[in-house]
Amino acid sequence: MSIKNKVINIVELTDKEKIILFSSIVKQSAEGMAVADLTGKLTFVNKAWYKMHGYKSSDNLIGQNLNIFHNKKQIKDEVKLFNKKVIKFGTYSGEVGHITKDGKPFLTIMTTTLLKNSKGKPYAIIGTAKDITEKKENEEKLKEKEARYRGLFETSRDAVMTLDPPLWKFTSGNKATLEMFKVKNEAEFLSYPPWKLSPKLQPDGQLSSKKAKEMIELAIKNGSNLFGWVHRRKDGEDFFAEVFLSKVETSKKVFLQAIVRDITKQKLSEEKIINKTADLVRLNKAMVGREKKMIELKKEIEELKKQLKYD
Repeated sequence: MSIKNKVINIVELTDKEKIILFSSIVKQSAEGMAVADLTGKLTFVNKAWYKMHGYKSSDNLIGQNLNIFHNKKQIKDEVKLFNKKVIKFGTYSGEVGHITKDGKPFLTIMTTTLLKNSKGKPYAIIGTAKDITEKKENEEKLKEKEARYRGLFETSRDAVMTLDPPLWKFTSGNKATLEMFKVKNEAEFLSYPPWKLSPKLQPDGQLSSKKAKEMIELAIKNGSNLFGWVHRRKDGEDFFAEVFLSKVETSKKVFLQAIVRDITKQKLSEEKIINKTADLVRLNKAMVGREKKMIELKKEIEELKKQLKYD
């Protein structure tokens, strides 16, 4: 009976067919698999295992000791401890360093199990290994990026904070943020939703709670949003702010980063300029009016002089 091109029901297979099936699974597995006797001598390795270690075939590996896949330091610091746990628990998983045929080290996640006979006596060991070097390198790069971001976040002169969906509450705030809103610590800052650190109404008459949600929705839709806002410090002082919301997407979640700048001085200066400009326009109009009046008076005087001359 051939099991090729069929939906396989393992329960219905004969012992021979099961052996063929499991043999095929082991040989074609993307994870490296190796079997050794209790002394560590290899009796089987699949393609993924020997390719992972830089070998072209398993021909020269059978009968070799498992130690050929590790350097002295790995055996001392990792392998011996790992094997003790396998003996103690019967099976164990963890990170173990390996080396290629050329001696190049790489990191794996391994699971090793003691194979036992019907009487419960161990007679061999089977291990699976997956190269996680690239994954570890990416994790380290991510940690470095996070550390750099955290450093920039903490030392930024601008108030920087993050907000998470779906309630869009603050999830972090740097030192500049705490100083801007005059709160004791980050925990106190995180206890406020964005619209609570604002007056009830914005200058355009909209409710802060409603408008804040609209600004957040725009940032999520467009990727970013720059707008003016009036915030309120913990002590009740209102201040003009420029807020820049940017959407950040990671493999795990989407969140918003907010940069808030206090532009009260700039705003007041702009208002002064507007007021001074208005005063200048009024003064200019008044001066132009006086000049016209003077010209008219001058004409009248000239006319009177002419009349006196003729008289």
